[in-house]
Order: sequence, then structure tokens, then C-alpha cells
Amino acid sequence: MKGWTGQKIKQVRKAAGLTQAQLAEWLGVTRMHVSHLEQNVRPPGPQTVRLLCVLSERVKMCKIGPGSRN
Repeated sequence: MKGWTGQKIKQVRKAAGLTQAQLAEWLGVTRMHVSHLEQNVRPPGPQTVRLLCVLSERVKMCKIGPGSRN
């Protein structure tokens, strides 16, 4: 879906300190599915996008990752 590139998904996952397997469990998909998302082999579906948005907001609230003002 628009806005969620493989690079962005990987960036949010790493900022949250998750492995592909951990993100897959949280999303309710396989690790291979997460790998395919990060490689832009397949786009995320609506439910995955909603969960990625939740994760992204949690990462922002904790000010983790590049661009944080800490």
C-alpha cells in the first residue's frame, strides 16, 4: 500500500528492535512474508498496514532511531 516501502518497513522493524521473526509473529504472518515485504516482493495488505502504523507510532513515541531529538 502507498507509503509502506520495503525500506520503510525494515527501518521501523529495526528501530523497534525486532527481528523479522518477531515482527512476523506480531503481525500474524510468516518470517518469509516479512522478508518479502522488506524486499518489495509483495505489498502489505490493509491489516498489515494498520499494524505497521501502530508499531511506527510506538517507535516515534519512544523516540528511537535516526532523526530522534535525543
